[in-house]
Amino acid sequence: MKSFNIHRFWLTLKWDFHTNLRSNVRHWLIMLTVFFFAILLPHACVITEGDKALGEPQVEIIEEEAFEELSPAEQKEYSRENLEDEYGAPIVEYHREIPPYVDTWESRVAQQHSITAIFLLIIVAFYFTFSASLFLNNLTTKQKRISFLALPASTTEKLVARWVYAVPVWLLMTLTAFVVADLLRYAVQPLIGPYHPGLMITWLSTTANNFFQHFVENLKITEPQERQVMIAITITTLSSWLLSHSTYLLGSAVFPRFPWLLTSFVIWIFSSILSILLVATGGNTLSIIFSDIDKNDTTIIYGFAAFNGLLAVGFCCLAVRVFRHLQVINHKFFNL
Repeated sequence: MKSFNIHRFWLTLKWDFHTNLRSNVRHWLIMLTVFFFAILLPHACVITEGDKALGEPQVEIIEEEAFEELSPAEQKEYSRENLEDEYGAPIVEYHREIPPYVDTWESRVAQQHSITAIFLLIIVAFYFTFSASLFLNNLTTKQKRISFLALPASTTEKLVARWVYAVPVWLLMTLTAFVVADLLRYAVQPLIGPYHPGLMITWLSTTANNFFQHFVENLKITEPQERQVMIAITITTLSSWLLSHSTYLLGSAVFPRFPWLLTSFVIWIFSSILSILLVATGGNTLSIIFSDIDKNDTTIIYGFAAFNGLLAVGFCCLAVRVFRHLQVINHKFFNL
């Protein structure tokens, strides 16, 4: 059998989609609900409270000498009061009431958008790993393994079909769930209050555009060494995301049941052991290394990114190897 055939791959992908349609709809509705409340709740105070006065009105008191130095327009803001001092001598004071600062609902919208963006980032990060943990969730039972392994398609076609399900399809599900949740929130918010914050979609697109423009401008004006550090840190961040995704891909291949929970538990154990070892050895090695980034010409950062990339490729290869050795009857807790 040819290792990869477009027609067979397309048929496998359609079969996989129809088989998991009910599960996908359920997950999409869960994402829609989570996104809806994550967007709505931070904006609730803006929708219901409106403008908000901060503090109490203050009274400013000045004497006649200071009043005479003011312009005619400023003098109109003061009212004259004739008083007596403690000895009964007449004195004149001028009073002006300073209203409290009013925090308008429009000025608070950006703050609520920022809070919502943090919530959304946490949710998307969760789904980024959760979708990877569903890489081989169609092999949890004996019947499912028989149905999938017996498909008239090569191992490569099956693996690519499952990757498309775990990455592009779930990315599309996440994006559509967010857009629909934002539109739904925008539609129901008049029922909650008289104020109408704009769409998160518009704010996020504008903010992202400004961020990238600011990032590019900073790259142009920074020193070459600082520019290299910024680029290296960006590449390292991307490699860390890929490593996280590939780790959960491997966890999905190894653990047939509760792959996300078990993979997270293994990561937690490994991180705890690594932290203990760093503390036991003094814990100063990493701080010394990263304090000399400029001296090392970002070699350490690029090395860390390369290490993450190699681990990500290695985990993906291990996931493929585990899948190639899968049988209809496997261990109850491990696909090994």
